Amino acid sequence: MKLLVDHGAYDNLGDLGMLEAALHQLRAYGTEIQLFVKDCPLDDRIWNLPGIERVDYHLPPPYKIPRRGGGIRARLLRALSPKNRRLLYLFLLAQGLTDPEQARVDVDGTRMAAIDWVARFDALFVAGGGDLNDVFDNEIWQRACLIHSFSALGKPIVLSGQQIGPIRHRASRQALARALRKVRLIGIREPTESVRICRMAQLDPGRYPVVGDDTFGLPDAESNEVRALLDAQGIESGRFIAVNIRVSLYSPVAEQSLRTLASQASALGRHYAMPVLVVPIALDPGDSDLASGQRLAEYAPKGGIQILHDVSWTPSLAKALLGQAFGALGVSYHFCTFALQHGVPAIALYDGDYYRQKALGLAAYWDDQRLAWPLSQPRQIQDMVAIFDDVALRARLATQAGQDAARWQRFFTDRVPVALGIARRSSTETRERLGVNGIARRARVSVITPFFNAAPFIAETIESVLAQSYCDWELLLIDDGSDDGSTQIAKAYAEQHPEQIRYLAHPNHANRGQGASRNLGLAAATGDFVAFIDADDVFLPHKLATQLAVLEGHPEADMVFGNTLYWHSWTGKPENTEKDHLPTFRIQTDTLVRPPTLVPILLGGAGAVPCICSFVAKRSLMDRIGGFDHAIGRLYEDQVLLAKLFCIGTVWVQSGYLERYRQREDSCWHRSMYSGEDKKSRIAFLRWLDHYLATSTKTDPRIRRLTRERFLTLQRPRYAALRRRLLRLAAPLNRIFPTTRTRISENGTQRPE
Repeated sequence: MKLLVDHGAYDNLGDLGMLEAALHQLRAYGTEIQLFVKDCPLDDRIWNLPGIERVDYHLPPPYKIPRRGGGIRARLLRALSPKNRRLLYLFLLAQGLTDPEQARVDVDGTRMAAIDWVARFDALFVAGGGDLNDVFDNEIWQRACLIHSFSALGKPIVLSGQQIGPIRHRASRQALARALRKVRLIGIREPTESVRICRMAQLDPGRYPVVGDDTFGLPDAESNEVRALLDAQGIESGRFIAVNIRVSLYSPVAEQSLRTLASQASALGRHYAMPVLVVPIALDPGDSDLASGQRLAEYAPKGGIQILHDVSWTPSLAKALLGQAFGALGVSYHFCTFALQHGVPAIALYDGDYYRQKALGLAAYWDDQRLAWPLSQPRQIQDMVAIFDDVALRARLATQAGQDAARWQRFFTDRVPVALGIARRSSTETRERLGVNGIARRARVSVITPFFNAAPFIAETIESVLAQSYCDWELLLIDDGSDDGSTQIAKAYAEQHPEQIRYLAHPNHANRGQGASRNLGLAAATGDFVAFIDADDVFLPHKLATQLAVLEGHPEADMVFGNTLYWHSWTGKPENTEKDHLPTFRIQTDTLVRPPTLVPILLGGAGAVPCICSFVAKRSLMDRIGGFDHAIGRLYEDQVLLAKLFCIGTVWVQSGYLERYRQREDSCWHRSMYSGEDKKSRIAFLRWLDHYLATSTKTDPRIRRLTRERFLTLQRPRYAALRRRLLRLAAPLNRIFPTTRTRISENGTQRPE
């Protein structure tokens, strides 16, 4: 497989570090992957790795025009400023009035049509960067042309480590949104403006997970190399303050701000009796951190700020050095990120929109707003000291860094190869699960989705499964006789992901109901665990990973479930936003419950019944209960299954929620509430449950008695009301002649009768 790797890395150690980390991950997919990487100043050790080939290409901007001649179009364009020309072409691109697929590309000195050139590659991967914004609007044009060209040929596109924005101009925003809609997967590094722009582009949330910066995968330089660098300066490890400043066209810093920062950094060094050391990230002469650091040192007292000279900087060395600092204070995003990834507090300084988004996004990602400071509003030294002396903050940063590095690794191991269309046998983790001759063994989890005329929602449901951080699953799409286009959607996903998604249907494309459809899925499932999701509901990204971890941590548990968000805001209507809620859960959470304690929650009127999409169960348990009993009717098939599971299975009840249960006025449940069908179906369910409990070997008599009471309340309400009145009248006798018999309440707890 030939993979074109595009990026925005030049003489910047942060961008080069992201590219280096991504390349190591892409190479791990197998020796059959060939990486064609846009030329840049990467270390020769990377260029010399097998499977990596450099390619020198450039998409010239369409607004370059001859100085003379060229006709009326050229004369009109010459009348515009360069900035307005760029905005004009981005506007035409956004409106579809110019075709990016007709863009030209210069490759090794030869110009050709971009779509002809990209035809030689199988997929496009754009390694991390922060250049999809108005500051570098030419980058938007280049990325958009590549994305549209690959998309026109039906080839997959993946972006990682992205900061998107700031976007000030409508033309830029629209052009970028049109391109992003063609991308299969976008790894976002900050949870603020980038997420908002993806949301405004109307992307499915599962397509732009926040996974952090790609330098999570960058290894540190050898410790002896860092030690030698510090020893040469007479600096002890962990006993210096790192500082960084950048003055450039896209990072305007006023002279007064430079003076203030120099004064504050020097004062901070005196407070801790530590040297202040400039650590550069950008090395290009146009925005050199070393040149900016020299200006900073000139404003500081003599010797107050030190600068490292004659150092062969690499991304790994800069990251390792910042991991040895006591604290960090700087403008560069990666300067701060390198420190924070080691648990070292770093304050991100900003001036202007470009670095404002970087700083605020970084503070939001690490969940501490104190980490972002505007240069124009200097703070007191005591504020910096409070952050650097916060022991709890250091511990939390170190813990989060470890967890987020593992999450980033899962993103590249589980989601990127699937999105790129790389055969799963290329993945290191998947290769370990392959049998002889490359035939895959069965998946760990089988997710079963029956659907009937669910065209408006089924794609979102499938995407939520594809977005799972846990990758060892199969999805079985069971067609219950649809005729609205959902069949075509399901088949398309099955064809696109044949290794994970299967399409099944009843003979003659019949409509058999949800119970029969789920049983068909169970018969075809290969997993050791089973999960269900209806075709209009949504899994959160860590649903399977979280519940599998619970079952692995509690091997005695047969199944796990939790609460579910009742989702009204999917409509986008403002009045529905506040309707989203978690129903009352009258069950003790984060505990193991033995059978048949949970059966009464199916009988009570106050506590919520678990949704079918909320649990993962062992396949062996599903086999023992015999699947769904679809003879009871469509409305209570879920509760019939839960009753059988609760009667014989040990259950772990977890806190929180991992699913969204879409609330629709046209759903079967809502229609039954208005038609009265719900009452008839509930009577049938209670009659079935009473019979099932009578024949079950693990039946508590008190549960059966509660079942009969509920049945009488619905079937014979007058008799039930008379009985309750007689029991109240007899209550004084019970106090005089107490009995040892107890009753069981709706949430499974016992109380005196």
